[in-house]
Amino acid sequence: MGPGFTKVLVRYNPEGDQEMNERQTRGCAAFGVLHEHHRKFLFELLVPAEPAQLERVGAAKSGTTSSCARS
Repeated sequence: MGPGFTKVLVRYNPEGDQEMNERQTRGCAAFGVLHEHHRKFLFELLVPAEPAQLERVGAAKSGTTSSCARS
């Protein structure tokens, strides 16, 4: 039984734990396997956003945040 698609969840914090970021990045190599087997995938990237990070990108000033920013 083959799934219709595979969900790929990646947690990444540029200002966080570098070992965790490297582990998540290495896990992204699995995308090649999905591609080789013609599998569709849903990619979800979770990046925590702190107020200082939002200010640097201007989101806090405009009052916009994404659902990922609140995760």
